[in-house]
Amino acid sequence: MNLFDLYGRVVIVTGGGGGIGLEMGRGLEGADALVTNASRFQRGG
Repeated sequence: MNLFDLYGRVVIVTGGGGGIGLEMGRGLEGADALVTNASRFQRGG
């Protein structure tokens, strides 16, 4: 059982180009959410 089951949920992460926003997006993705990162800059991994 997943502690956070976000299957089928859509999440928009602002500031997702790096730092905390990027890591939050990755964590939410790991909980099966559909993640879109929004940022003014193109960075990240």
